[in-house]
This record gives sequence, C-alpha cells and structure tokens, in this order.
Amino acid sequence: MTLKFQISFPTGDLRFPSNYCETLKQKTSLLEGTTRLLVCDIVVSGITDGENSAKLKFSYEEVYAVDSTIDGIMKRAEQFARDFCTKIGIGAA
Repeated sequence: MTLKFQISFPTGDLRFPSNYCETLKQKTSLLEGTTRLLVCDIVVSGITDGENSAKLKFSYEEVYAVDSTIDGIMKRAEQFARDFCTKIGIGAA
C-alpha cells in the first residue's frame, strides 16, 4: 500500500469564540475576538488496492502567523496527515 497525499492550496478562514453571539453588541468590530486561520484540505488515496478506490478526506488548520509561508503550511499539513494516518493504523511511511 502506497499512500498518496494531495494537499490543497491554503485558504483563509475565521474561528469565532463560543460566546461570540452573546458579546456581539459589546464589540466595536465584527472581527473582534475572532482568530484568523489558514486551512488546507487533504485527500489521502492509495488506502486500498484493486478495484475499490477508498479516499480519506479531512482538513488541516493552523492559526495565521505573519511569517507563515505557503510551503511551510503545506509541509506541516502533509506531516499532520502522515501522522494521523499512522495513528489510525493505515501505515503512512
């Protein structure tokens, strides 16, 4: 079994705190209290051999940092995927 990892180009997203709606009236900006994220979608293929083509799809996210690079984010996303596959026992090498 040879796993293949397809990592999407990172996109921006926001994480809202759990009490965001309750405190919205007190905020001076709609973005106040939110966390900026970078998200990569990951598709793992090569899980099965033969006619059956199973794929595992999930997302990787990290908090945006000014010094982040596209290459760095995509490498961390792939490492996350490899570690995750190993942890659930599908043998990422």
